[in-house]
Amino acid sequence: MTKTEGDGDTAAQGGAAYRTFAIIAEEWQLNVDEQMQLLAISDRHLFDDLKARTAAHERVEVPSAILERLGCVLSIYASLRILSLDDRAADWLRGPYHAPPFEGRAALDLMCSDFAELSEVVSFLLAKRQY
Repeated sequence: MTKTEGDGDTAAQGGAAYRTFAIIAEEWQLNVDEQMQLLAISDRHLFDDLKARTAAHERVEVPSAILERLGCVLSIYASLRILSLDDRAADWLRGPYHAPPFEGRAALDLMCSDFAELSEVVSFLLAKRQY
């Protein structure tokens, strides 16, 4: 039996997550450099290849480190929607905040740095959802 995108394999999940990321990136008004930094992709060719192949619904093995970051982005997106910030998400991501873990930096700055700081933004928003 041949697998197609939708059989629940990791290539299909990675492709779906990447396509969803493209929609979120547009909503958040992220430029290409910000998108690449957010996913920790330093190679523009790899970025463009993933984008084109997933948009065409081709089977693409998305590296696990990128999948982890995509999962964080999806969580942040969901949290912003639940907290009714989705219509102001682009502004929220760029605004400086003084509460931990931001310490005067923008959420997007943390999100585009290492995985630990991206995870801190996820945790911050998940905690906000509890109230």
